[in-house]
Amino acid sequence: MLSWKIKWLLVVSLVANLILMGIHSKSSGFSMLANKGTSIIEGTQEEGETTSYSHRKSLFELLPVHENSIVFLGDSLTEYNEWHEEFGKEWILNRGISGDTTSGILKRLDHIIDIKASKIFLMVGINDLGNGKSVGSITDNNEKIVKKILKESPGTELYLESCLPINADLYGNRLNNQDVKKVNSNLQTIAMKYNLTYIDLYSVMLDGDSLNKNYTKDGLHLNGEGYSTWKKALAKFIT
Repeated sequence: MLSWKIKWLLVVSLVANLILMGIHSKSSGFSMLANKGTSIIEGTQEEGETTSYSHRKSLFELLPVHENSIVFLGDSLTEYNEWHEEFGKEWILNRGISGDTTSGILKRLDHIIDIKASKIFLMVGINDLGNGKSVGSITDNNEKIVKKILKESPGTELYLESCLPINADLYGNRLNNQDVKKVNSNLQTIAMKYNLTYIDLYSVMLDGDSLNKNYTKDGLHLNGEGYSTWKKALAKFIT
């Protein structure tokens, strides 16, 4: 027979182990959640909406909007700039969400359409590539976005912006510019098909065959100088 002291020690040990297992499980779960469905830019909602995606989406649905607003629609490349301050126009709305994809845009497009914006500047696709989506699927989804906006908000001028190049020396080989160029070529074809303005930001941001290192720190996202260059490329369309 075990003494009561030994039994007590066994119980304490068992409880401690269970607690440690629970902590480890939560930690592992967090790690899996953080890595599940992560995209090239940020956590993506491809396999279920992330908290940041849900929060920004719900915020957008409640914010008041101006008549004849100009909307910037896309992922973190759009989200990370203060567009209304860049152009000095308070009716410019930033509707970028980090990690967003073409399918993510489609999920929240009804609210964007409800704004009845005077202009929409759309850039999306780089996260799709990062998630292993084919150029064909990216093209198909972009065309669905275009058709829905043109049908349900015919008074809106829609501008298709090219995806930006990456700098592999800084970012690594998780993406390649050949695929980005294929996506952009198809975007240009869509723009021609629907008589839209295609804005070639890819070429504007290039230095040689890569994203200009003066415009980025990580090889993908833009710094202030990069956004200033983007602004200059759009200035004539914003007026």
